[in-house]
Amino acid sequence: MKIRLMGTDAECAAALTALRSSRLVRVTTVDGPYLNRRDTRMRLYVDAEVTTAETEGGTR
Repeated sequence: MKIRLMGTDAECAAALTALRSSRLVRVTTVDGPYLNRRDTRMRLYVDAEVTTAETEGGTR
């Protein structure tokens, strides 16, 4: 799964932290940050995998 995060530095950092702390998603790579051309926001590109109880080694 490819995810694009776009926002302020603080917003992107918070979103990336939330993704990394989720038990449902495993972040595999992060590319960026890149500045947007038309505004002051930035963007990150995240590669992630949706996890299941089996891939996490637990049961739900």
